[in-house]
Amino acid sequence: MRGKIGSGRRGATWRTLACMLTSLAMLSACGGGADETAPAVSSAPPGDTAPAAPVEHVPVVLPLGGLKADCVGLDCAATGPGTYAGSGVGIWKVVNDTAAPVAVPLSIQGLSGQDVTLVFTNITMSLQPMPPLPLASRRAGQTPYRSLMEAGTAPTIRPVPAAIREFNRVDGPALLKTQRLAPPRRAMRAAPAAVGDRRTWHVHVETMETRETTLQRSATRDGVTVNLWVEDGEAAPDRMSDAMLDGILARFFTDPDAVYGRATALVGQPWGTHEYSDLIAPGGPLDIVLVNFDHDDQPYGLMGYFWSYNNFRVSPDTPESNQSLSLYLDTETFYRAMSGVGVTTQYNTLSHEFMHMVNFYQRGVLLDNTFDTWMEEMSALMLEDVLADGLTPTYNPIRDGRFPDYLNQGGYNCNLVAWDDDALSACFGYSVAGSFGAFLLRQYGLDFYRNLLRSNTSTDSIALLDAAIRNAGGPGMAEAVRRAALNAALLPAIGTPAGFGLPQRIEHGVTLVAVNGPEYLADRVLPATVPAQLAPLGSFPAVRRAVSGTYAETVTVPAGTTLSVVVR
Repeated sequence: MRGKIGSGRRGATWRTLACMLTSLAMLSACGGGADETAPAVSSAPPGDTAPAAPVEHVPVVLPLGGLKADCVGLDCAATGPGTYAGSGVGIWKVVNDTAAPVAVPLSIQGLSGQDVTLVFTNITMSLQPMPPLPLASRRAGQTPYRSLMEAGTAPTIRPVPAAIREFNRVDGPALLKTQRLAPPRRAMRAAPAAVGDRRTWHVHVETMETRETTLQRSATRDGVTVNLWVEDGEAAPDRMSDAMLDGILARFFTDPDAVYGRATALVGQPWGTHEYSDLIAPGGPLDIVLVNFDHDDQPYGLMGYFWSYNNFRVSPDTPESNQSLSLYLDTETFYRAMSGVGVTTQYNTLSHEFMHMVNFYQRGVLLDNTFDTWMEEMSALMLEDVLADGLTPTYNPIRDGRFPDYLNQGGYNCNLVAWDDDALSACFGYSVAGSFGAFLLRQYGLDFYRNLLRSNTSTDSIALLDAAIRNAGGPGMAEAVRRAALNAALLPAIGTPAGFGLPQRIEHGVTLVAVNGPEYLADRVLPATVPAQLAPLGSFPAVRRAVSGTYAETVTVPAGTTLSVVVR
């Protein structure tokens, strides 16, 4: 439905209903509508007027209490349950915490051409039937990222093999439980490698393979050594050039804003002391192994991984371990992607995989409490966001990648905690979780993030996140999911009420860049059809464009669902 909703049939119906209710109330107070009875005779003396009996108004009870303003403060343009200030961002909500759908009349006055966005958010972990709803026409855009994939000019990004992800999260920590704890011992360390040394590495692509490499760069600071190993044939002026290798070492380790220093200060060390005899000893180097995963003359595909399998010593359970604290990155993505995009992408991949490395040690080894997949990946996406201001100052992976892709793929009706690694899916996990993680960081800050990473009060990742949000002064996970879903309304970075949107946040020397919603109008794709069901924690946006006067509509809110109304 387009145009002025208040002037349409639904608006007229609601106004007629209101008039009828008022008339009925007045008739009831006067004793009914007996038109033909004689008028009552007054007992008052002539010339005196008997006092009128007070009219008893029957209150109109709106379903679920009707709309309520959902924002406060100077930037809140919701001045009452049904009144808009005339400019700015107003947010209202209706909560259906019952077990059945409820039809709710909506009415907001004071509009002068603003868009009204309805966002239904399922705040339960159950599917909820979605009622019919008129929809406006779609407005489709293309982000550069998805345009490349759909035009066939770049291969689909291939996710990290499930064997790697699940070993990091489940199999590796489980293997530790089968080992006997060993008393601390002095490790027999190999002599440090020197530039020019050669080494064979086991690399997991589709299956385990071996690659021959040469140590091309090495640096040591504060007792930590980082090595860059490059597959034979990949170190060349037109491939992994000297400048490119110098840049990797600098951005990861030696620059003041390098990944290693900033990340460890915030999220902890990637390796250290432990009590397990089958794990590699602390104090060794961190190896970055640069290999051409696919040899297909294309960037992307499998871009990189951390695999905790290599943190184990060679044994019958881990016979092909590299016995190394190591990250693995694709070389072709560095030098075959257009206009330096691949270099920037791989710098962010370094941040992402480094978080997985830290999580395995800090949570898998020390706490024996690994995150669920969605939380593990979201924590790594959040570190990309945190480090981007220094690592890739002109490119933020959320502002310039994950968030526009989330809008473009229509990633609204998605279950956050059901990880989807299909890059062409509407619910592609990296876009959905990346956008939600960006909201959490900008609303609750770096202390919240640090506390979440170390939280050990539950083995349930949902419970951990809920507690971390509440400890940061927030409303809990379900409400945070609902508020984040309102970013589909393209909230501005400046002028959005507190607690909503993706504003700039600066703290602890980190700048989390603003994500300004109106700039993404061409990227946003609105659903063309109403889904049969709302997914657990899923949402559904519908826009009423350019409404003037009073917005009025009756909508049905599913059970366990909150309807949010955004006017801007």
